Amino acid sequence: MIGILRSFRKRSSISDDEYIEGIRRKLSIYDRERRWWITFHAIILASMIGAAVYAGIMIQRIMGFGAANAANGLFGLGVGMAIGASLGGLTIHSIQGLITVILPMRSEHLLIKYHDAIQILLAERRPEEERSAVR
Repeated sequence: MIGILRSFRKRSSISDDEYIEGIRRKLSIYDRERRWWITFHAIILASMIGAAVYAGIMIQRIMGFGAANAANGLFGLGVGMAIGASLGGLTIHSIQGLITVILPMRSEHLLIKYHDAIQILLAERRPEEERSAVR
């Protein structure tokens, strides 16, 4: 949320060229560090899945589910649900991060491409305008 508010404040005070240069820097960092972020999110995802399986096994061993141990079974169920909710939230966050990193930043690449094309067209048009102004 803070980044969004910061971008609104900065947007009015910087020129279009400065904005494009900022996106170019972000894209170069993204392209350079993309493999590391994919690896990081894949490790976190695998860790969360492993932790969920391990937590289930440990809760089952500690609390023991069965008719004779119903009170501890309900307590174990509550603890297991809390751990599962925490691990589930972290897993969903990790999956979202992995998808974000795997997918290319298409809109930013297109913005850079179109900006460069417009700059080329403007550079070609300026000499024509100068020639017509001289005549």
